[in-house]
Amino acid sequence: MGLMDRLRRTPSEVPEADAAPPAEGGPERHRIARPRGYRDTPQARARLAEVLADQLESGPWHVVAVGGAALTITDDPADPWIARPRAQTVTLTADGVRSERSVGRAIELLAERGLGTAVAVSAERRRIVTADLTPAHAAVRRTVAHVLGVAPHAVEVVPTWGHAEGHGGHLATVTVRGARSLVRDPAKRAAAWLEVVGALPDGHDGWEVHDGGEEVVLSWAPPEALPETITLEAVAALDGATAERLPLGIRPDGTAAVWDSGLSPHLLIAGGTGAGKSIAISAVYAAALARGWQVVVGEAQKRGADYVPARARFGRLETTAEGVAELVASVYAEMERRGSLMVEHGVQKLGELPRAVRPAPILLILDEWQGLIREQKVAKGMATQLKEAAEVDNANRGSILFWTGKLLAEARSAEVHVLIATQEPSVDSLGGSALRAQLTTRLQMVPPATGLSRIQAGYSFPDTDDQDAALGYVARLGGRPGLGLVKGETGRLSALRAPYATLPAVSDWIDAQGVSAPEPLPHAVPEMMRAKDDGVEGTPRSPSRGTYGDLGLGDALDAL
Repeated sequence: MGLMDRLRRTPSEVPEADAAPPAEGGPERHRIARPRGYRDTPQARARLAEVLADQLESGPWHVVAVGGAALTITDDPADPWIARPRAQTVTLTADGVRSERSVGRAIELLAERGLGTAVAVSAERRRIVTADLTPAHAAVRRTVAHVLGVAPHAVEVVPTWGHAEGHGGHLATVTVRGARSLVRDPAKRAAAWLEVVGALPDGHDGWEVHDGGEEVVLSWAPPEALPETITLEAVAALDGATAERLPLGIRPDGTAAVWDSGLSPHLLIAGGTGAGKSIAISAVYAAALARGWQVVVGEAQKRGADYVPARARFGRLETTAEGVAELVASVYAEMERRGSLMVEHGVQKLGELPRAVRPAPILLILDEWQGLIREQKVAKGMATQLKEAAEVDNANRGSILFWTGKLLAEARSAEVHVLIATQEPSVDSLGGSALRAQLTTRLQMVPPATGLSRIQAGYSFPDTDDQDAALGYVARLGGRPGLGLVKGETGRLSALRAPYATLPAVSDWIDAQGVSAPEPLPHAVPEMMRAKDDGVEGTPRSPSRGTYGDLGLGDALDAL
């Protein structure tokens, strides 16, 4: 006796394809003419959902059967035909071979004999539930099973289609039943469902995943999109930006992406040539100035060319390694002064000082960071004058790295914030892992022409999941200027569109905010650099040029 002869139900007992009316009191179904040339694919079903939404009242309408000349539709979300059209239960007889393999062969034979597709299987009870799945339904089912690495009948998949204004027809939900045993580890489950979503038609990372254990519901969400361009004015007007929350751009959901300096005191902005790094920096300092911060800048690679239009509003702009070394040390000395002020008033944070004596927050911008700290090689055969000049220059660069590291570690309560900008934020390029760890908000700008490699993403976002998310954003949203990827001390990585404005326009916008001419940051030296004069401590060294070339990184470390 063959395997099919051991099935209790025979082909003659199966209803004809279009002859199964709804049960009495059950959901009402309608038959409509099948569009000419219609092939039931997920893409065609999405277009059909849009047409049904426009032409028929009520809804959303679900196609539950596809015949030669007609489609059967229902608008009842509880209609069992959505999941199992014309469901039947087939039972293997007791004298059948009791192996999983024979059940698998039975499933194949059921499909061959036109008895439907297996949607649920109980090997123990020797029962198979079949249904006449539509081609679009079966295609989604195969996709989910393939990504999960299981046989299609091992899990029940129920897709529905819908229509959203402005987005057209789309796959609306995918319900996966019998999912508890597929992946048991919670972290791996989350990753598995995201992978499933990514493989679905209309799928993207923004879908909602409700994991109920045995049943998982994947729900469509509008695809992420960014405006092609945004203005500085539009970003500055975003809700959520405050005195300590500086706007960086607009997220795909239209909300502000901000740098919260209260939670994450220091900022890294990275990006290669053409990525929009300079414009992103200008948006940050423009917002800081408009909120009453004091901004000081050190940039020696291009002699401060990107900052010239707004230099009248900076507390200082230094464009040589020697000048930047003195600037960073002066900022550290100002941090010490603020610390003394807080001790004097018995407070722990600058914001707790009386308003009359409370200084403004400071933003120290160190642009083209690699150029600031990269030391020159001193060759044995160099002329004495060149060798001495190189040694002084290297000492200045060592001082920049040293004092910046101390600011990153110590300046939080004094509201002294550091923005480091660089093309490649690798550990070596930044000057060490300890320094990079202090830059807890990171904005990676993406060149529109070349995109972003995994290695480049890894420099800013060491976590593998963040790299995957970053590359996904670039694939979906890249190709236009101003795309950035940001992650702060709290929250997950997000994409943004940074504002665009010419540098003169940035300067004009700052002036339009009524930003007054700032008090220059005084030239000062930190406590450890103050020399003894005739046995009297506290006499500062002369703040003239060349002072900081005398204290290189090695000497400074020894001084600590």
